[in-house]
Amino acid sequence: MYRFWFCLGLLVITGLVVRVVISRRRRTRTLLSLATELHLSFSPEDLIDVQDRYHNLDMIRRGHSRHACNILYGRADAGLVTVFCYHYDLGFGAHQVSRDWWFAVLETPGVHKHWRAVPAGASTLTSPVRIDVFDLQADHRDTLSQLTDAGIERVLEAAPADYHWEVRGPLVAVATPFDPAPETPRRLLITACDLARILAHALPGQREAKPAASGANESGR
Repeated sequence: MYRFWFCLGLLVITGLVVRVVISRRRRTRTLLSLATELHLSFSPEDLIDVQDRYHNLDMIRRGHSRHACNILYGRADAGLVTVFCYHYDLGFGAHQVSRDWWFAVLETPGVHKHWRAVPAGASTLTSPVRIDVFDLQADHRDTLSQLTDAGIERVLEAAPADYHWEVRGPLVAVATPFDPAPETPRRLLITACDLARILAHALPGQREAKPAASGANESGR
């Protein structure tokens, strides 16, 4: 009887491992195809050091045991772009939980005021303003009116309700909880590019990033 349950358990574990391997290979093929379509490079490993490159973003500094994988990177019309899977843990021991996300980050030529937006009621943002189904908080008092005048509602209304947003300096980032659907990274990138275009063409007071910093980003690719 013991041998029966041992063999049964071994078969179940083997089946799960095979399923995970097949799923990962399928995802890699999908991302390779997407990278080719969008004229981006792809790496299953983090060759560009995502955590260091985007450390200024609050969304990147959450939790511990952080790492990135399945990296799409290159140039889009709005600037240098990176799309990646991101993992981190919250808590420790029996209370530890894992979180996995898709991120799209654009490195734009302009420098923007810092603001964040999260699903309504999903965060402890200080005195946020509700726009569509998102709570938005900005570091500067005039940023909200500038975003409204720029038509930020159009981008927020078109996005899924679980998206998270952050703009800081030259970085424009959009994230969503991990979803294996192949359209998820594509839609995330399109949304980030749409947001970057609004910030580039409609917001007053934007200044260009220093040429030296821009050159450093180019060489990092």
